[in-house]
Amino acid sequence: MGHSNGAPRQRPERLGREMFGGSPAVMVACGNNHTLVLTIAGCVWSCGEGSSGRLGHGDESDQLLLTLVVEERFNEAQIFR
Repeated sequence: MGHSNGAPRQRPERLGREMFGGSPAVMVACGNNHTLVLTIAGCVWSCGEGSSGRLGHGDESDQLLLTLVVEERFNEAQIFR
């Protein structure tokens, strides 16, 4: 995920800092069909299946490329108890 062409891969591949605005990744979380990346700059990037808004972009669109989750989206997040 995040390589843009959707082609399956047998092994993980390194993504360069340029994919994250030049900032190194410090944490990665992967679900069955989506990936989230946190950078040292505090930015969150996501890609994969967007159903139920799981990518944080305000819609249900799938994203083949890692896409920045804009800060305003965090203010709209709902916390489930």
